[in-house]
Amino acid sequence: MRTQQQAAGQAKPVEIVFERRSEQRESASGEVTLRMNDGNDAVHAEMVDVSRTGFRIRYRGEPPQKIKSDTDISYPWGHVKASLIWIRAVDGWIELGFLVTG
Repeated sequence: MRTQQQAAGQAKPVEIVFERRSEQRESASGEVTLRMNDGNDAVHAEMVDVSRTGFRIRYRGEPPQKIKSDTDISYPWGHVKASLIWIRAVDGWIELGFLVTG
């Protein structure tokens, strides 16, 4: 849930984001490769954080136009299939939140 409030003495509204995660997230790092469109397109990104059932990655560039429900994700210590849950642009980064599906 998002709401905007006018902060005292500030010209711009302050955005407040209420956390909706149900699991603890741990910081993580490392290169990640998303294989999209049956492996024909790849995006190189970096891991931001992980939980028991999902993870967040980020990269600089344009938001992906199409990600199928089970995207192949490769990283230095393994490989998973995951579904994209959310996407957002933050300070020049594109962030993607995934739920691990296999």
